This record gives sequence, C-alpha cells and structure tokens, in this order.
Amino acid sequence: MRRLLADIEAGADTPDVPQAEAGYRAALDLAESLQMRPLAAQCLLGLGGLHRRADQARADLDEALAHFNGMGMTLWIERTRSELDALA
Repeated sequence: MRRLLADIEAGADTPDVPQAEAGYRAALDLAESLQMRPLAAQCLLGLGGLHRRADQARADLDEALAHFNGMGMTLWIERTRSELDALA
C-alpha cells in the first residue's frame, strides 16, 4: 500500500518529491524487514524513477536491476532497463 501511494504521488503532474521519497523509503524498509524481495526491488525502481535527474538515480536503478535479475523477474527487468535508458 505504501509503495502504491508513493507511485501515485511520484506520478502526479507536480509530485511532492519528499513525500513520495518518504513513502518509497517506508515501503522499502518494511519490505526488507519482511524479506519481500520483489516489493523491495519495486520500491528501488520507484526511487530511481523519482530521482531520474539526480545522482542517486543510477545507484537505485542498478540495485533494483540486480534484485530483479536475481529473481528472474523479466517484466520488472525491462521496466528498470527503460528507466536506465531514460537516464542516458
């Protein structure tokens, strides 16, 4: 639910970046504590998209890609690669 709310905030015409980031971070912390690896990787992908123009974006997206690759989640691998391509 927290990731979904962060996705909605991040996708707004004028997103509240700190609020969206806080939502992703809260969802990521919870996902990691519960060992929900797909959700954690989705949170990292969301953070990467949110920070697309910031230096942190590549690190977030690279980490998300590594998680998705490790789990063989091809749909999410492609979404993450699209975000990485958008950085270039």
